[in-house]
Amino acid sequence: MAKITIYGLHAPGEPIRYIGQTVQPLSRRLTCHVSRARNLTDNEDRGRWIRALLAKGKQPETTILERVNVEQADVCERKWIAFYKETGANLFNIKEGGNDPPLMYGEDNPQSVFTESDVIQISERYAQGGITQRELAEEFGASREAICKIVTGQLWPDVDRPITHAGKNGHQVAHYTGGPKKPSSKLTKTDVKEIRCLYNNGGIFMRQLAERYGVSYTCINHVIARRTWANV
Repeated sequence: MAKITIYGLHAPGEPIRYIGQTVQPLSRRLTCHVSRARNLTDNEDRGRWIRALLAKGKQPETTILERVNVEQADVCERKWIAFYKETGANLFNIKEGGNDPPLMYGEDNPQSVFTESDVIQISERYAQGGITQRELAEEFGASREAICKIVTGQLWPDVDRPITHAGKNGHQVAHYTGGPKKPSSKLTKTDVKEIRCLYNNGGIFMRQLAERYGVSYTCINHVIARRTWANV
């Protein structure tokens, strides 16, 4: 069974500022953090801190705190977060860690008015031109602000689709995104079995599995629905 690494993220020679868990090699997880900060997918305090380091010519670093089995990961992550907060560390972690309480994204969130299919369709149609954000808002029964955040990647950031930014001569497609993730082909059979087992046991959401295994929300969704790795 794969081991989970509980790690700390910090500037060179400075105290830990964030604690997380990953099944990936730490070098790959660090690359994900930096990439998400650079492309504004991570626009929270952690992302702004990373961008500030990069602007100074520095790179964040990781430190291994503990390596544990999957079933111990959430408890151990909460333990380390509590320990560092008790010592006065200025952590970016808002929650206590693990799945307590979980953040819900995309179709995991019962309050979402969109499906993943809606998000892809909205983004592709807007990128092709010939339709406005207001027209899409009316069609999908949503606010123009919500449509704007979808087409610019501020909402549903891990869904693979065209991301559109305004240019001088109308809107233009800047890039196609799914975040700095590895494709489903990079998962192993063991990963796939663990992902399905963890999700079926409850208490963990697709977004959290995507973060843990370093793939996109879409990839996890397809694995669980057996649209990929159907033979496993």
